[in-house]
Amino acid sequence: MFFSVAGLIAAFQGFFVKGGMGLTSFIIGVFLKNGGYVANAVQTEKALFYIEICFIWIPIVLCVIIAVLTYFYKLDSLRTTMTEELDNRRESMNIKCEALAE
Repeated sequence: MFFSVAGLIAAFQGFFVKGGMGLTSFIIGVFLKNGGYVANAVQTEKALFYIEICFIWIPIVLCVIIAVLTYFYKLDSLRTTMTEELDNRRESMNIKCEALAE
């Protein structure tokens, strides 16, 4: 049986993106319902406060968290070491394949 790794990765990525969007929509709906949101009606102060939290403050907090995590993510400094290690592994695999081919 043959399958494409790239296709498999794309399928999982699509699945998890759609699942994440559905879960996020559910959480937003529950959050707004708890705040007293009523569709197509004049909103109460509590509902407006929950809407503000949901669509302004939570995204700001998440962006700050992402910025902090990105700052401490040191993959760029390790990239040259990783590239050298991968090149060495590829070279040793090529040598083994050439030896088997003889």
